[in-house]
Amino acid sequence: MNGDDSTLLGRYVRDRDEAAFAELVRRHADLVWGAAFRITRDADLSQDVAQTVFVDFARKAASLPAEIILPGWLHLAACHAARKAIRSHHRRAAREARAMTAGGDPSPASDAFEELEPLLDEALTQLPPTDRHAIVLRFFSGLSFSEIGRRLGSSDDAAQKRTARALDRLREHFDRRGVLTSVDGLYVALGMAAVRKAPEGLAALLGKTAGIAGLGSTGVAAGSSLKTLLGLAVGLVAVGTAVFIPTLRGPSGPQLAAQRDDAAVSAPQPKTPGTGDLSTAAGVTEVLRLRGILARLRPDSPALAPPPGGFSTREHFNRTELMRLRGAIAAERNQATPSATNGISPPAGSIHGRLWLLGTPPPARPITAVLSDPNASRVHKTAPLSRSYLVSPEGGLANVYVHLKSGLPTNAQAIPAGRPRVELTGTFFEPYVLGVVAGQTFEIRNGDPFLYNVNASPRLNPGFNVAMANQGQISAREFPVPEPFIKLADNVHPWCIGYVCVAENQFHAFTDTNGYFTLPAGLPEGRYEIEVMHLKAGSKSSIVEYREGEPPFLGFELSVPEGASTP
Repeated sequence: MNGDDSTLLGRYVRDRDEAAFAELVRRHADLVWGAAFRITRDADLSQDVAQTVFVDFARKAASLPAEIILPGWLHLAACHAARKAIRSHHRRAAREARAMTAGGDPSPASDAFEELEPLLDEALTQLPPTDRHAIVLRFFSGLSFSEIGRRLGSSDDAAQKRTARALDRLREHFDRRGVLTSVDGLYVALGMAAVRKAPEGLAALLGKTAGIAGLGSTGVAAGSSLKTLLGLAVGLVAVGTAVFIPTLRGPSGPQLAAQRDDAAVSAPQPKTPGTGDLSTAAGVTEVLRLRGILARLRPDSPALAPPPGGFSTREHFNRTELMRLRGAIAAERNQATPSATNGISPPAGSIHGRLWLLGTPPPARPITAVLSDPNASRVHKTAPLSRSYLVSPEGGLANVYVHLKSGLPTNAQAIPAGRPRVELTGTFFEPYVLGVVAGQTFEIRNGDPFLYNVNASPRLNPGFNVAMANQGQISAREFPVPEPFIKLADNVHPWCIGYVCVAENQFHAFTDTNGYFTLPAGLPEGRYEIEVMHLKAGSKSSIVEYREGEPPFLGFELSVPEGASTP
């Protein structure tokens, strides 16, 4: 049925149009039932809560303002009704017992979700109404920022900022209560909560009976009538009618337990690098990460809207969304003009491109030992972060070593003029990764007025160990054999680590903070193998044909290794 919420509500109030009311229930039953289930952890009790909410909605429809944000009103009503239901039925002890015994997803994303889920809706009720409406419309109703702005009477940009501020306030609410999370964690929790669907057929039953209650039935008669119909629905489940309720913890009821047992003996689903098993919370985390990347590339992308008909299972959510989002991201990236790298035109005779990271890397680790060092603490007032994974908001990966692995004629190889330099400053190597050609002299310089003791531990080249006590002191070194990522370490400051990549030829580079790279100019025409390498995310190579005046733009994707936990 066509029409927005306010139009349908007007038809129900003005014309007693039961079809209009049924459509409103169909649209929002998942929202109401899902909020109730997250609070009560009981599917049957959640149906009772949904009954209460929609009966109250039907009775109060005439008194509601015309400009009401209906999803927000229903969500708040569901939270109040669910808390009241728990108190009146003394379900708290049973809910905690189920939480102790139910199976769960062992992944960190699921652990975080299970901690947040019972608290999520209560926290939403503490937000100012406009903030709560923004969260509900974005995550539970799946609306675009332009539609949210229209509903809230603001611009697209204002709606996006409103949602971001609301997420920050939600995080602060949890922090004050000792539940530490991040905005990314809230994205995961809200996204996983939105996957929950009300039992099949519940919306139709609610629409019919609650609508009747609103049209004049007495409270007792309406309640009895609805409970009778819901009892029939439960009876249908018992004799075999399929009702799917996605669960992230233990199932609720014997039918769902049987479904879980059936799933346990089925063949395992294939894995996608960087996402883990797509039927777990890790898949949801990857979907939400990709949605964030796409939103930054194109906030109004059609791929950000839920597909028609929604999702039937969490696995369907993962697989369908992964395919849709990766395709949309690739399309947006391909829209970029290949004649420029990060806005800079490449020099003639060069190859340029970009590196993206798939999967969610472990968070950067604060190096707290710096603050207890008398020299380093004068430079760093807060703990610096580890640098293994430096990823831009769009997913571009920094510090990837890119080099021409094969195909270059011997007579085209040369050792560049000049001496590359790595500086010791503030108890860190800068740059973090340095590129040189085999046989090329490079310099290590002490930029501080205190002692360093630098040692190199190559696999193929001779190592060295040198004390550098004076500010401005330079140690000139070279490695005769190509070798990637030779580790430089300082024995005085254990956190002080850097790397030298020794290339076979002059055509090498590192990706910048947005994942872009440009190989040096002067490459002759030919067919080449280009290899990219990262300390943690592995390596890949690609064959490219280079023709003068047609500098190719290469795109590479590296993945976070399965089980990666060390930053």
